[in-house]
Amino acid sequence: MRILNTDEILGNETLVLYTEKLLGHFIEMLELLYGPDFITNVVHVLLHIPRDCKRFGAAITFSCFVYETFNFELCNNIPSGNNPLQQMINRYNENIYWGLYDKPEKKNGVYLNKSTLEVGNYTFRSDRTADSYFSTTSKSHYQIVSFSKNDCGEVVIQAKHVTKSEPFFTTPCDSREVGIYAYRNLDLSLEVQFLKPMDIHAKYYAIPKDEKTILIELLHAF
Repeated sequence: MRILNTDEILGNETLVLYTEKLLGHFIEMLELLYGPDFITNVVHVLLHIPRDCKRFGAAITFSCFVYETFNFELCNNIPSGNNPLQQMINRYNENIYWGLYDKPEKKNGVYLNKSTLEVGNYTFRSDRTADSYFSTTSKSHYQIVSFSKNDCGEVVIQAKHVTKSEPFFTTPCDSREVGIYAYRNLDLSLEVQFLKPMDIHAKYYAIPKDEKTILIELLHAF
């Protein structure tokens, strides 16, 4: 899915063939591990995604997950099996009336609340290491230290620069090609730099491993 969510997949027959081969192997292993009953129509559809990405671009550009997530909210509004549609509509209208679906107003797509910063679809936390990493358009990586506002009320990000990164794995490809990086903890600069939310290109999830930190780019873009 990381390959299918890159911009390079558009019209790239080489990447399409490669991902088709990987997905085919994945499905074969599923059947071997869990049996043929596990291979449903949903699993079969995976084989068609590479061709769709070749035509339309990265999978995120035509993903329907953003609508699927609201199903959880709707299902929670049905406590019994009697008149489920009426229950759903009544609870939905009540939640709208009481403002339960309202989201905090964002200024230029940015919202700051103490140690939490929302930028686009991403949430960053200065008090949680795993949620404190991002990259800029130049693919430079940073760890967030804190947030503040300047005299104009604009959000300022204090962050430390990752001075050197390396691939986490090299087989079957260099992990950096699919948005996975590793760096030694000593390669995190002690100097704090000041950046703006508009400098953020992507969010990374951080996983500590021995004396290194593994950075995994989240698939969903801004």
